Amino acid sequence: ENIGMGEKLEVEVVGPRCTSPGCKHQRTSHRFHTIDGRQRAGGQDWSALKGHVLCNTCYNRYRERGTLQTFQVLGGKEKRCTYADCEHPSESRRFYHIDASSSAGGQDW
Repeated sequence: ENIGMGEKLEVEVVGPRCTSPGCKHQRTSHRFHTIDGRQRAGGQDWSALKGHVLCNTCYNRYRERGTLQTFQVLGGKEKRCTYADCEHPSESRRFYHIDASSSAGGQDW
């Protein structure tokens, strides 16, 4: 922005920004939620996110799953459930790669 006398001032747009790592909607969400740690939405424990700002997508992900972690949707030959007791290993529309670091839904995978 030109402020006169030939000087220029760099202006940064300030506003809500999602603080979730890897968020694809950091500044473009239609709604942002400031987490105070006392939320109980979805029956989740929000205390670890106290002070964070989440876009609507990340807020709903945590509310529904208890994690901000996204899943990698698999395709091709990997589209098959490998759970030994699965009765329909190739009939789902979505398959997810679960590894030892996965913690979705508060589960110990």
